[in-house]
Amino acid sequence: MKIAICDDNKVILDGLTAGIRDLDPEKNEIQCFSSGDMLLRAYKAGKVGFDVIFLDIEMEGMDGIETANAIRSLDRHVLIVFVTSHERHARRCFECRPFRFLLKPVSEADLQKVYGEISRCLAEERKTFVFTENKQHIRLFCEDILFFESRGHWIVLHKKDGQTHKIQKNMKELMESVDKSHFCRVHRAFVVNLNAVYTVGNTELSLHQSEKTIPLGRTYKKEFMDFFTAFKERKYLL
Repeated sequence: MKIAICDDNKVILDGLTAGIRDLDPEKNEIQCFSSGDMLLRAYKAGKVGFDVIFLDIEMEGMDGIETANAIRSLDRHVLIVFVTSHERHARRCFECRPFRFLLKPVSEADLQKVYGEISRCLAEERKTFVFTENKQHIRLFCEDILFFESRGHWIVLHKKDGQTHKIQKNMKELMESVDKSHFCRVHRAFVVNLNAVYTVGNTELSLHQSEKTIPLGRTYKKEFMDFFTAFKERKYLL
């Protein structure tokens, strides 16, 4: 789970970081920010993508609610947990759709309860793929992606609706960032969404909602067939 913690009080920032890290040290990747401006700059630079943000409301400069509203224009899916000393801010938070509130001082029991709710929500939520294009942070549902195609130093992402996005990555970097329960490499230049596969031939694939034929490389064929069989078994409980 990718987690951001933003608070201008270092004692609270360090305490919340330690508390979250203790809940699941193997699973969590935590990044800390001491102001809303710093967090927003990182978002706008396309350097970050989080599953959840723990955000202090009362900060110097850009406060937590202003920060959350700005982030919502860049990322519709991230879960926002406000950390505050006062409940009176709740009405101002409506626009940015907060997931939960934590009252300071944050107790271990309250943190554990909210963390459990976050974990359940993320497990039930549709999977997403996060990338940067033209310095913009973009998050797409995996189900809307048909395939990725390597073109030189770029990856072209092809969507179901016919739209494309260009990502400055190589294939190795792409495979490190995609959800491997959804995507599989089938050729040195192609990665497909397993859910989009329509027919499998000896040397090529066809996809739902696409007229393009995808080559099936000999090097990747066995691994793809193993992945695709396991995927169908999971999906249809065969």
